Amino acid sequence: MQQSRLTLNWLLYDFGARDAALKNAHALLESAQANLDGVMQKVLAGTAQDYYAAIAAQAARQAEQETETVAEQSLEASSRRVRAGVAAISDQLQAQTAAAQARYALAKAEGAWRNAMGALALDMGLSPSTPLRLPPASQFDASSNAGLGPVDELLAVAQREHPSLLAARAQLAAAQAKEDQVQAQGRPSVSFVARANHSTQPESLGTGLPLVGARAQDHYIGIQVDIPLFEGFGRHYQILQAAAEAENRQAQLEDAQMQVTQGVWTHYQSLETATANARITRELLDSAQAAFVVGKARYEKGAGNILELLSVQAELAKARQQRVQALTDWLTARLQLAASVGRLDPGALR
Repeated sequence: MQQSRLTLNWLLYDFGARDAALKNAHALLESAQANLDGVMQKVLAGTAQDYYAAIAAQAARQAEQETETVAEQSLEASSRRVRAGVAAISDQLQAQTAAAQARYALAKAEGAWRNAMGALALDMGLSPSTPLRLPPASQFDASSNAGLGPVDELLAVAQREHPSLLAARAQLAAAQAKEDQVQAQGRPSVSFVARANHSTQPESLGTGLPLVGARAQDHYIGIQVDIPLFEGFGRHYQILQAAAEAENRQAQLEDAQMQVTQGVWTHYQSLETATANARITRELLDSAQAAFVVGKARYEKGAGNILELLSVQAELAKARQQRVQALTDWLTARLQLAASVGRLDPGALR
């Protein structure tokens, strides 16, 4: 005895339901890829942020070392004048106080530098005690933003390439395709059907009667049309839900576009400000260094007093701190602008 059956059902036309389902799947895949790109950029941004923070901490440490050296020079100058009997002991005591403050600031800068270097090493998957060599902050040219381009071009690039916008557009396309799919599923469908059946299974003519041999076979081929007549209101509600989801995705896309535009504009202006401040602090530091040289020479010759020397020394230390802060702000602003445009790659970081 044997039984064999072959059935074929091939959907020929369904008013776009399959195409809509395929578009939905492709759009969801694009959304997932864009979200993955966004996550990778966030990781890269975090590492780059720690990299620039370590460079800034290194520059701050160097500035405090230079300030401590200057303070020691002032202390030595006052000590020589006290030993020569041409200055009061108060001059030396005031210089000692300034030198101690400089050593205190240097110790704090050393700690901040070690913490920043450890954080960067951890980002790289290394032990926080791993020694790293970083370029000096002075290597970065903060005097201009050559090759940056006008803000309108950056806004256009961000609207075109930002991962969050790519993901939002893909999610909107998926929602629209889902709406089309739900609508098409309520329409007729046309299928090609075929069947071939062969059976030699014994059959009984009635309850309690013995089985007798039987042979049956049937074959057919044709076109099948399925027409949904009434499904209650379930289909209607599904269509309304899909349309509402598409409207929600459209609103999310518009909100994301506004946020990206605002981010690019804000960070572009921050970079312009940081660039101007970097130029100003460079001039300020040069002036403060010249003023200290003159003040120290005047004090050593007896033409100035200790208060004048300590004043120009403090202004020099302040100028160094402002210079480091300006470079830090400039590096951070460039990083944030690159991230807001959506082009956070090694080329953008350079």
